Amino acid sequence: DAVFSIISTPVNLAIDWVCPDSLQMSWNAVAGATSYEVSMLSAKYMDSIATTNTNSIVLTGTNPTINNWFSVRALGSTNARGERAIAIEKMPGTFNCPIAIDAGLSGLNPVDNAQFLDCMVSNINVTISIKNEGLSSISNIPVHYILNGGTAVNEIHTGNINSGATFNYVFTAQITPAIGANTLLVWSDMSGDGNSFNDSVTSQFTYVGATVQSLPWNDDFESFGLCGTSQNCELEICGLTNNFINESNGSVDDIDWRTDRGGTPSADTGPGTGASSGQSDFNPGTIVGKYLYLEASNGCTSQTANLVSPCIDLTTAISPQLTFAYSMNGSNMGSLRVDIYSSGSWTNNIMTPLSGHQSTSWLQRTIDLSSYVGNVVNIRFRGLTGGGFRSDLALDDINVSEPVGVDELANNLNFSIYPNPSNGLYNYNYSGKSELTIEMFDVNGKVIYARTIAKDSSTKNGIINIKDYSNGIYMMVLTEGTERITKKIIKQ
Repeated sequence: DAVFSIISTPVNLAIDWVCPDSLQMSWNAVAGATSYEVSMLSAKYMDSIATTNTNSIVLTGTNPTINNWFSVRALGSTNARGERAIAIEKMPGTFNCPIAIDAGLSGLNPVDNAQFLDCMVSNINVTISIKNEGLSSISNIPVHYILNGGTAVNEIHTGNINSGATFNYVFTAQITPAIGANTLLVWSDMSGDGNSFNDSVTSQFTYVGATVQSLPWNDDFESFGLCGTSQNCELEICGLTNNFINESNGSVDDIDWRTDRGGTPSADTGPGTGASSGQSDFNPGTIVGKYLYLEASNGCTSQTANLVSPCIDLTTAISPQLTFAYSMNGSNMGSLRVDIYSSGSWTNNIMTPLSGHQSTSWLQRTIDLSSYVGNVVNIRFRGLTGGGFRSDLALDDINVSEPVGVDELANNLNFSIYPNPSNGLYNYNYSGKSELTIEMFDVNGKVIYARTIAKDSSTKNGIINIKDYSNGIYMMVLTEGTERITKKIIKQ
């Protein structure tokens, strides 16, 4: 026989606020509790640091710049000592601090680890989020920045920010970064501010000296280094070359486009799993050919990846067009969107977004860029993984070309097609000495005609019949060795 007691474990343990020198914890009251013991993780053990008679406590002398783990147990009559609650972590920083004046800074842009091309932008806006963490309204908030240890830029946000509200402030003075690594420090020194731990934000970003690409331009990623295919979502950082940018994970997007070859690790998704794909990329169409893809396994679902192209010169173009190959094979397939950067801003969705499973084979899509003639542009591919692992979206063979003069280029391949326009019947003739592949695509990128003429073929002419298809514009792609030409075909 022994005297014993039973008492419950506290639940809903929470950190209510964190100030520069103190914090408050609270939890649900436990029936029969006469007091509570609060513990904090030290170097090795959870040590008791305080007791309280209520279901909350203010701890003083804490350091807001480090993380801590806290727990609490209920104490009752006859020396009852309950089980400790599962510990919670206090992350570095302050929040909800009950002081009169507190102008907290966050959300600095340019974001940490961002990349910019010098041909894309020469001056960059600095934006900072100012949150009123105090109890009183604030106005006339001084804000400052220094780039690379240079001269401070000093400005004032004159507007009013109510308690708990946030204002995104854009500095009037832009920054001109240096080629290479840049460090930007932004801070505020509001008079009477009772919390100095959230008054400054730092960002480190890269400014890349890049070459503006002339037309025709294309990249099939064959010069890229292979990246990992582990199921580790945003932890895989895939560095790209040729002035392509994988935007920063966790600040601009979620995950990276990865360079791969053959099939992706997951079954029934990605390039290389369809019978007609032969486990190959689109161009050059071999098992060792490279492409970019999104890894969706291990819960990496509904994640966005942004791929930004080099700067492309359309200043003297007449009717430029973007052509790219894509693989959207998988029952959980997400979506693909294409944007363009021109005249200092992004225009989203320059084509109808592609969503869901499209085909087990590679497809192509062509987008007219005539609206952006006269500018230097960048193309952005925004891929979004779907709701399951069968969502390994892939890209290959990105091309921006000028179809004007394509007949002359086709003549260089010793290829002719006539009449064009026609009612759907076209005669073609090839007199070259190499193997030639002819493909015709509709506006959705679906192949409606394909033929390969062997270099020793005795028959190098024929008829293409698309009379059963709707009137409109179709794209013919001629491939001879490494030469690739796109030609508009009109049915009327």
